[in-house]
Amino acid sequence: MQADVDRWLHNYSFWKSTEGGYSREKVAVKTYREVHIPEIGRRSDLIVYFSKRKIFNIELKLFNSGEVVRHATDHQSWANYSYVCMPHNVFIPETDKNLMIKRGIGLLLWVPEIGLVEAIYGRHKSIGQLNKQIRENVLKSLRREDRKKSQQLIQF
Repeated sequence: MQADVDRWLHNYSFWKSTEGGYSREKVAVKTYREVHIPEIGRRSDLIVYFSKRKIFNIELKLFNSGEVVRHATDHQSWANYSYVCMPHNVFIPETDKNLMIKRGIGLLLWVPEIGLVEAIYGRHKSIGQLNKQIRENVLKSLRREDRKKSQQLIQF
């Protein structure tokens, strides 16, 4: 499911702000899979990087919504948006949905035939609401990943 979500995000047209409002267009996003965040003792399943001011964390699970909500909550300390992604046909208890809404965690449902459906919108956290040290360390990790990828492309 993680690879499918990653591919879908790269092909999706996002809303981009313009002078006159918003337009739907292809926005270059970077995705990073399985990034270790030592400060919270967790690994982020998927980080979607739009810009330094707009970073999404997506936790993917096939089942066990209670556990994935705890993980997404931990990642709220550094990500502007934190989401849970689960298959569309999995049972998610009402208590877990209510907890997501209360904490501002979004819910994405994965439908293989069409992609992601945003069932609960994630609440934006501004830079001032985040732990600056953890966020800076995450950004350093992402830059290291970019360097590794570019070096791999250069190798013959």
